[in-house]
Amino acid sequence: MSPRCKKVDRLSSLPEKVHSVILSLMPTKFAVRTSILSKRWRYTWTLIHNLDFDDIRSNSYSHVDRVLMLCKTTCVKILRLHFSKTKIHVPDSTVSRWISEAVRLNGVKSLKDESQIILSKRWRYTWTLIHNLDFDDIRSNSYSHVDRVLMLCKTTCVKILRLHFSKTKIHVPDSTVSRWISEAVRLNVSELDISNVGLPLSLFTCNTLSKLSLKLIEHYNKFSLECPPSIYLPNLKTLDIIAMSERFDYANPISCDNIFKLIHGCPLLEDLSLKIHLPYNTEDLYFKAPTLKRLRLALSYGSSRDIHKVVLNVPNLEYLHIEEGFAKCSLFVMEDLSSLVKAKVSCGVFYNHLWVELVKGLSKVRNLTLDTASEVIGHAFKNVHFPEFPHVKKLDLVGCDPFTLREMLRFQILKRFCQLEHLCIKKEQEGRWSEPNSFPTLTFTNMLTVEYTDTTCWEEFNTNFLKFILANAIDLKKLIVRYNSDLVTCKEREQLDAELSMLPRASRNCQIHLAPYN
Repeated sequence: MSPRCKKVDRLSSLPEKVHSVILSLMPTKFAVRTSILSKRWRYTWTLIHNLDFDDIRSNSYSHVDRVLMLCKTTCVKILRLHFSKTKIHVPDSTVSRWISEAVRLNGVKSLKDESQIILSKRWRYTWTLIHNLDFDDIRSNSYSHVDRVLMLCKTTCVKILRLHFSKTKIHVPDSTVSRWISEAVRLNVSELDISNVGLPLSLFTCNTLSKLSLKLIEHYNKFSLECPPSIYLPNLKTLDIIAMSERFDYANPISCDNIFKLIHGCPLLEDLSLKIHLPYNTEDLYFKAPTLKRLRLALSYGSSRDIHKVVLNVPNLEYLHIEEGFAKCSLFVMEDLSSLVKAKVSCGVFYNHLWVELVKGLSKVRNLTLDTASEVIGHAFKNVHFPEFPHVKKLDLVGCDPFTLREMLRFQILKRFCQLEHLCIKKEQEGRWSEPNSFPTLTFTNMLTVEYTDTTCWEEFNTNFLKFILANAIDLKKLIVRYNSDLVTCKEREQLDAELSMLPRASRNCQIHLAPYN
């Protein structure tokens, strides 16, 4: 380049809206640091839409106030507050002030601190326009930056606010946290992601909130969800709640009364995820939500084996996931699942009849995933009341062991899936094969593809099982076999490929593909 050529600052020449978008994509502390770049950049950060405050400490959280004070954006999309893992003390009034400031900016997405002020004078306040506020791992000795960010933030709509506190013993005053959240509400916050903090009353009537994530993990202090008598979140569509105890304190689990009060206060709720440890004497759980489309449940009842009833009345539900720990002692009553299309059951059970009752309520789905890792499920196949699934097109069997697969063939479980077209099996345990003549003759008339994955060493069981499938699937077009490349050598792979190609096939058009899964 000629020495006469002048260097062009293309970044600074971009419009402020572009600067706002760029700075909103990074943690707030880095956005703020751009203010040292030049005079022009000194206040550019104040236009960010995401406020992300990560690792807030009690001795250094004033930057949050400063950021919120200087923020010039008209819409904070995200506000994220994460407190430090060490012992911290941030007054509740301070946190509430931060959130209130975010609400005033009509939205928050993520902001971390003032690390971009260093770019130039022009960039010094550019970060205040971000729409996302992300405060992660807030600590009691360094959370003042949350106040500063919320105070400086100029956006009118905060898209996301994230407040995550440290996992270690901390102390941030409830009034401080409430102030942060209230400030976010004032900024018309759209999404809130909060861990281990109390919630201000202003949050429970926020008109702009569309997504709320709450993580209440008991470490040293007892965290609880306190709700006002009346809750109304007219635009909340996604609710994600985790309420667990790291010490497995079964004597003091978190009550679910306020959790269900919060759920019932969301008239447009579409996506609900619950992972909660409940008291052993919890009464029946009743889910009635006409607008709900997606539901994920992972609730445990401590060490009790008493049976609890779970009633689902969700006529518009399209996806249901019952996760590990929930169905072990749960009797499911499916009052209305008329719109259910896809379901996943990945949990063990204490009693096989409970598992049968659970899957019986899913008989109308089109896409079904079953985690068969529990040996009880293999015995459940023997149950004469095991349901039929006339609408299932795709079936995934995860965590299979040889016993479960043998029982599946012996009791002709696949025959109950009369419209099955795609079968995916993931075998994760080793075992021996029973003689082929011990299985009844079974013809699969609609099955088009089979994907078989073995995460262990390849064994005779796999070959015999696939031989049975190939001999009975008359319309099969493709068999995909996946093996563990860490346990199968190149020579063994060649031998396996040759062995599979020699297996007799009921379908003349069937192709066999061999590939590693890892």
